[in-house]
Amino acid sequence: MAAFTDIGRQHYVNPQDRVLFKKILDREGSIRTFETPLFKKDGNVLWAPLNARAVRDKE
Repeated sequence: MAAFTDIGRQHYVNPQDRVLFKKILDREGSIRTFETPLFKKDGNVLWAPLNARAVRDKE
């Protein structure tokens, strides 16, 4: 993880996909099967289905 200084550009093939992913998560509170191409550690690309749920508290 220390090698990542900009996840949007280093991990996502299309950095705008990360922006869209975060917008949907903020708006909906969860995402199921958001498919996007990601860079693997060796530089190859793989398509990945991402799922997430926002966990929020008072702070």
